[in-house]
Amino acid sequence: MEVRSQQQYFRVRPRNIEVSQGGTGIIPCEVGNRAGRVQWTRDGLTLGYDRSIPGIPRYEILGVENSGQFSLQITNVTLVDDADFECQVGPASYNKPIRASSVLSVLRKSLNIFYRYK
Repeated sequence: MEVRSQQQYFRVRPRNIEVSQGGTGIIPCEVGNRAGRVQWTRDGLTLGYDRSIPGIPRYEILGVENSGQFSLQITNVTLVDDADFECQVGPASYNKPIRASSVLSVLRKSLNIFYRYK
């Protein structure tokens, strides 16, 4: 008799967020019954499996890995960060891969322009 473990699932799915330029944004992602490796993508490009994202020091994975916490924190948000993000959990054993998307919208700082009349 073959016993299969419960399937991995999103306990907390990523959601769309709005962040002001220069601010900090956190896109949640929590996985239950995690068996596969977790990574994030930005506009379809993989950011890797490390909790500190190589080459992008403003990006960091928060939470406790063994508890299934993989929220993406982005500090000092810029217009480049206005993108589609995806939390991906790879396959393992009898678990199929799962993925969930989010959109980060960057709110531009307004410019105050004053005119001086003579």
